[in-house]
Amino acid sequence: MRAMLAESSICAMLIVLYLMGYEQLNRTEGIVCASPIGRRLWRKKLAAAMLSAEAMYVFVVGMTLLFYFSLWDYSGIWGDSVSSRFNYLTDMLHKRPFLTWGDFTIGGYLAAFVVTMGNIILYGIPFLRQNPLIFKDFGLESLWSGATPWFDWTYGMYLLALAALIVSLSMAAALLTVFLS
Repeated sequence: MRAMLAESSICAMLIVLYLMGYEQLNRTEGIVCASPIGRRLWRKKLAAAMLSAEAMYVFVVGMTLLFYFSLWDYSGIWGDSVSSRFNYLTDMLHKRPFLTWGDFTIGGYLAAFVVTMGNIILYGIPFLRQNPLIFKDFGLESLWSGATPWFDWTYGMYLLALAALIVSLSMAAALLTVFLS
């Protein structure tokens, strides 16, 4: 798994670097950036580079798993339960059993994961294309007339602080879980 991730990360990095630095390599950056269309080209190039990197990741993982599953037989494990005290998960140097909230088989767990990721991609991309951070530079106003909030933040700063708070609270909960178990 680590080898697949490392190989695909290196391939993705090389693809993004090549596509984003193509004009510099061929010394055509000045010509491309001379026009308004050429100056707007960077977003499209970044989107194409990310799409190419994702395609390379899918190709590397697909080929690796194709060869792996052609060598080893896994037909008997799809009906086994993933919730077991014998399946261990190591979190922050602490080993604990992997228990789910429902009785999942390995095939059901994989199907639930694929459906969840598909929904995130299917609904996340149109949400992000609607430019949800269009109000990031707007100031926060109070709900009550005549009152002002005690901090002078914009909506974008508020979202960053909220994300930082969520990450710090989840890290604190994870540390507390490791400490108490």
